[in-house]
Amino acid sequence: MKRDLTCLAENMVYPADSSVTGINLNEIIVGATGCGKSMSLAYPRLAHTYDSSIVIPITKGDIMKKFSKLFKSRGYKVHVMDFTKPEKSTIIYDPLDYVKTNEDAIHLAKSIVKSAQDGKGSYDPFWDNAAESVIASIVLLLKENEKNGGKKASFDDLIEMFRNMKLNTRGSRTNTSIDCLFDELDKKKPGNKASMLFTTLRMAPEKTAGTIYCCVNNVIDKFMSESITRFVSTDKKISFRELGKKKSVLFIKSSPMNTALYSFINVMYKDMFRDLFEAAEASSNGRLDVPVHIVCDDFATGGRIPDFEDYISIFRAAGISVSILLQSESQLYDMYGEGAGKTIINNCDTYVYMGGMDYETCFNISRKMNKPIEKIISLPKEEIIVFRRGMEPKFAKRYQTLEDPEYIKAMEL
Repeated sequence: MKRDLTCLAENMVYPADSSVTGINLNEIIVGATGCGKSMSLAYPRLAHTYDSSIVIPITKGDIMKKFSKLFKSRGYKVHVMDFTKPEKSTIIYDPLDYVKTNEDAIHLAKSIVKSAQDGKGSYDPFWDNAAESVIASIVLLLKENEKNGGKKASFDDLIEMFRNMKLNTRGSRTNTSIDCLFDELDKKKPGNKASMLFTTLRMAPEKTAGTIYCCVNNVIDKFMSESITRFVSTDKKISFRELGKKKSVLFIKSSPMNTALYSFINVMYKDMFRDLFEAAEASSNGRLDVPVHIVCDDFATGGRIPDFEDYISIFRAAGISVSILLQSESQLYDMYGEGAGKTIINNCDTYVYMGGMDYETCFNISRKMNKPIEKIISLPKEEIIVFRRGMEPKFAKRYQTLEDPEYIKAMEL
């Protein structure tokens, strides 16, 4: 019977089972652009997966087609989220399905605003904070109406609500076209959080309210791009818990040129992790029935996944693992900060270095190997360095994926 394997280098192939190896399955793969991180490590991991569920982001459809056939032949359910051509998606993700608390709504609003501002924020943070409050208020309004017997809240409803909302600042107070909805909610649930947050707009002076309204519309226009609008407008929604119940593969297809999608996808990752953790906690042994492995290609170029440094520290207990592909350690620190970046690295029992010119990374590798930094900088292209907990660091030949029978089989299907 075949079992899941992790293929790190020539003559360095191990069971992808922490109960066998005694170490976690989290991996850091660091190497300069074009060094072959995906081909040398990610693709062999897919080719030798028989029992775990897999989540993999892609930008090229040919790999998805090849591996889809392979996984189907192994009894897998294959799911596709295609942000480039939403009509080709077999399932979609709706952020409002995962809003369960006031804090969830506020976090979603922060993520939307941060995405629209490209992570930089406004010159005056007041306007960002105000936009977050207004967006969170409407998310909560939709969820409260759902609780009170109304239609199930969806991201599509959120888009429609914002696009239809009008502002009237004439008179003694600011009025909007949706005030009546909050007034009705107040009657049913006095002191609710949705109405409290919406006062940021309703109670603001005329000019301030006008500016907040413009900020909110600017955020919505930037975040809710045409591709996202098309993506969320269908009913083929995913339950991430299913990944931990039956063998599944989820391909997430996006475009490296459409950076507006990054924040939406990263919020999705956060909700996926939380859903999987809750499924694990509900099981008798605290673990998922089917382990789930996530391949995070170009991890530090697509925006920060909220709370990832906290999640990775408890992945193993739940039966979750991740392969993180980076161009350099500096790239990780720039995105997550040095503290969170080190936490992420320290929670990976396997580290593969494939070369590059980033001095900070080379310096860290040279200290770990007790080798001159010049030897690290001049690492031959066919060589890699493997660190694995419980083993001496090792210079090794990279894994020959193109000669792997399972990979060859996948490409021939």
